[in-house]
Amino acid sequence: MTHVDVYSWNALLSAYAKQGIEDFSEDARRWFQPTQYSYVNALQACSKLLDLKLGKQIHGRVVISGCGDNTFVWNAITGVYGKCGDFHMAQWFFDRMTHKNVVS
Repeated sequence: MTHVDVYSWNALLSAYAKQGIEDFSEDARRWFQPTQYSYVNALQACSKLLDLKLGKQIHGRVVISGCGDNTFVWNAITGVYGKCGDFHMAQWFFDRMTHKNVVS
């Protein structure tokens, strides 16, 4: 890929999420500022892999980035904790969600 932008990375993350991703790499952060879509795709990949450790790392990046007020991001964070078996934290996030949607 000769021109890498946020849209290219989001497409790659989405594809990896379908097959499994082992790392939300530092390389991605060198090329662009991740968006809420980037984080949702990465968190969904963690859910599919049942990788709570990486999910928590990405959750931390979400908090630092300021994307944490987005309903889709909250749903993805809640999903990581729930699918990885940390039901207490999943419930905690669900209870504090201010804008729930049908996915929530």
